Amino acid sequence: MKKTVLVTGSSRGIGRAIALKYAEHGYNVVINCARSTDRLEQVKKEAEALGAACLAVQADVGSWEDCVRLFARIQERFGDLDILVNNAGITRDAMSYKMTAGQFDAAVKVSLYGSFYCVQQVVNGMRERGYGRIVSMSSLASRGNVGQLNYASAKAGIIAMTQTLSMEAATISPPTAWPPA
Repeated sequence: MKKTVLVTGSSRGIGRAIALKYAEHGYNVVINCARSTDRLEQVKKEAEALGAACLAVQADVGSWEDCVRLFARIQERFGDLDILVNNAGITRDAMSYKMTAGQFDAAVKVSLYGSFYCVQQVVNGMRERGYGRIVSMSSLASRGNVGQLNYASAKAGIIAMTQTLSMEAATISPPTAWPPA
């Protein structure tokens, strides 16, 4: 049975490249973005041309309701998700003394909350099945970056979240075979 991967924020850039690489290697691919439906449809065509079954879903991962809907669509089409790639992220750059609460919230909602919301949808099922992979994209900006207080904070939070998930997985899951599939 083919494994299924979701790559959030996959209508362009790194997310698109990751989704197409999984398609090239024979995975069922779920692609996602919040707004760029034309680009998302183009990536879907490219993934299908590589022989992958592909589901494209417009959803804002920074919204709990959209995440629930996204994962319901995945379950309907492919069943359980095997690999989650938390790639979605946005910037709303401004110097900290000029940054609005809305700019801060927007970047944190998509990058950090979006990663958390997606993890919440899959982590228990992965634990129960004894298989799953979660890859969460961060950035060198997590060390701090002028004009990106919001983005840097979100990306640093992703690192801490990923480390915590790793520790939890080590204490609640039986070890899997090596090397991982």
